[in-house]
Amino acid sequence: MMTRHAVLSALMASVALPTAAQQQDPVELDMIILRNTEDAAGPVEGDLNPPTATGSKIPVPLNEVPQSVTVLGEDDLERFNATRVCETLRYSSGLTTDVFGDDADYDWLRIRGFQADQTGVYLDNAQNLAFAFGSFYIDPHSLQRIEVLRGPSSALYGGSNPGGLVNYISKRPHGRIRELGFRIDDAPSAEVFFDIGDDLENGAAYRIAGRVRGGDRYDEFNDGFRGTLAPSLTFSTDDGTEVTLLANLHIADEQHNGSTFLPYVGTVERAPGFGVIDPDANFSDPDWNDYSRRQASVSAIVERGIGNGWTLTGIGRLGVASVEERYYYPFDYSGFVATPSDRQGTLELIAFEHDTLVRTAQTDLRAYGTVQTGPVSHDLLIGLDARYYDLDETQASASGIQSAVEGGGDPGTPTLDPPYRDGKTTQRQIGLYVQDQLRWGEGWIATANLRRDWVRSEQDVDSGFGEAFERDDAETSWRGALAYEFANGMTPYLSLSNSFEARVISPADGVTEPEGARQIEIGFKWISEGGNGALQAAAFRIDAKMWSPERPRLSPSWGRSGRTGSNLMVSTGSRAG
Repeated sequence: MMTRHAVLSALMASVALPTAAQQQDPVELDMIILRNTEDAAGPVEGDLNPPTATGSKIPVPLNEVPQSVTVLGEDDLERFNATRVCETLRYSSGLTTDVFGDDADYDWLRIRGFQADQTGVYLDNAQNLAFAFGSFYIDPHSLQRIEVLRGPSSALYGGSNPGGLVNYISKRPHGRIRELGFRIDDAPSAEVFFDIGDDLENGAAYRIAGRVRGGDRYDEFNDGFRGTLAPSLTFSTDDGTEVTLLANLHIADEQHNGSTFLPYVGTVERAPGFGVIDPDANFSDPDWNDYSRRQASVSAIVERGIGNGWTLTGIGRLGVASVEERYYYPFDYSGFVATPSDRQGTLELIAFEHDTLVRTAQTDLRAYGTVQTGPVSHDLLIGLDARYYDLDETQASASGIQSAVEGGGDPGTPTLDPPYRDGKTTQRQIGLYVQDQLRWGEGWIATANLRRDWVRSEQDVDSGFGEAFERDDAETSWRGALAYEFANGMTPYLSLSNSFEARVISPADGVTEPEGARQIEIGFKWISEGGNGALQAAAFRIDAKMWSPERPRLSPSWGRSGRTGSNLMVSTGSRAG
């Protein structure tokens, strides 16, 4: 792939300077639009065909990715005035957010009907794997972009869900930035946010973004404090290696919950006796309810030209998150029934507590460059990624606690049963992958991907349900696609891809191989001449084999057991630049 500098050099070399006589007759030239295909992590700034690496792991224009992709730039994130990532994705086609309502602690996501919040969240192209309550919370104020890649994508990313993935791109230095803001609402709560950056000597630059929020939310005794700090530094070494250092720190001390999972009757429908539950009601106990999160991650992104048009790049990241939480939540009415048995609407409450510690380490190393074979140009990518995920958790609960909708009072401090889950989960994954994007003729683009992964999952159980186990899985993933880029900006494409997900479930429960899925997708991307309008549409079918408690054993035959899903979606989006 030619960089923008190579493109400019080629253009200058191809222009013949006119003689003095020729300068008497001016020549009108057609407009030439140059796009920067290098910076796939920088500001979008209204570009409807921005460079992205989410669907290819190398910088290419959006229309050359043979899958449905959405790129939300910093302007889009600011437009939504969002405090959570879910709020920024509500209008992205094919996504379902806030699956369990307004949850300030976790971004619940479904992509094309499949759960994506545990294996489908990435930060700077490296996976933020989550299991149970072991996750990393990312404040959208620390992000430069949010990019959505729809459909199975294990050929690039290894183990992930069939629906697709969301890739968060951290804010990075790019010149002088000065932002300081305040917000206040009538809950009441207030926040302070800032974003400051500038260039330093010798080509270095820095940036620091952060947000601090405190006060009440809109239901009873739901208050607290949380803050995010995201510093970054970019510099180049004497040998031309570009280094970007990123950190993301987040803390939270809050009280909340107790107002979720309310029964249908009494919320959507009026209940006999009391009518409807007060929207501000909270059925937890302010003296016992507590939520605490302490997390930090540090990343290093390195890029270096290695000659002959080839580039070596990679990311390494370490992360740790400690999450402690306890609260009550309603679980139907007295007797665990869906309708109230008395006029006060006595609710059954579940007391829940967990203590979770997550530690992660990962790296993704890639080399890419262009090779010419006759009339065909090959943009080649070779990569190795490795990841380590360690979860130490305890979960406990208690039932048999009741509180009336009207005049129930605080339930008090519960006596929890012995932990029903107490153990350690570890997963290691190593993947080797290659990609070849071929270009020939007047606009043909073919993409071929192949990847092999080795996954080891382990679980030690100190007490509670489940059995200790060790399991080794090895899977091959692929993607094949064909597209044609017309001169009018239209790029239709057809792609086939698959995915796998190594579930952390014991073979004693019937899981002896990873879940899997495969997809066929046909669509087009159109960028208007001049780049002031864009349109995308895609239709797809996903077939998946998935584990379920009712039919636990996986069969190598597609659609015979587990779950087979067929989805059809047409998504469009346009905006003026």
